Amino acid sequence: CMGQIYSDLDDEVSYLYLDEEEFFEEEDQVVACDEIYNDQIALYCWPRFHATITTTAEGTRCLWKMIGSIYSELVICTGLLAEIMDCPVSSPTLDAFFVRIHAEYFAKCSLLTRTLVLQAPAGTVTVLVSLLVCLVPLSVALTLCKV
Repeated sequence: CMGQIYSDLDDEVSYLYLDEEEFFEEEDQVVACDEIYNDQIALYCWPRFHATITTTAEGTRCLWKMIGSIYSELVICTGLLAEIMDCPVSSPTLDAFFVRIHAEYFAKCSLLTRTLVLQAPAGTVTVLVSLLVCLVPLSVALTLCKV
């Protein structure tokens, strides 16, 4: 009786792999997540986001208060689809989708840094530094007197 040899295992439809959380996952499911998940996002999540964002003035797309709710709905929608389809919430498919979204709709946005340089008046800085310079020797002298 001849046992199963390695080349026979290559003909199996499904393989089991150990994922990061040490659970077994079928390779076919991962392939389905990659292909079908992207289609489901395009069908259920993207149209509402696209319709809303295209009606938003391009100049206000970078303002979170203007697009935050629709963007959050998109994130929730993709997360729910992943959960329903039993796909990983973080995946290369989802990453690629959001990179495309950012490239298409938010390419002109930059990190809005509001750098308000508030400098104290020179007189105030001088007084505070002088006070500190006087307090340090006084603190040392008091410490040495107690010893």
